[in-house]
Amino acid sequence: MLCLENIFVSREEVKKASRLAEKLIFG
Repeated sequence: MLCLENIFVSREEVKKASRLAEKLIFG
């Protein structure tokens, strides 16, 4: 359960990071 939550959180962090990267690269 805890492991699953960590995976979900890390996926959300990856989404945020990729959006930020897109803004830096394409913005």
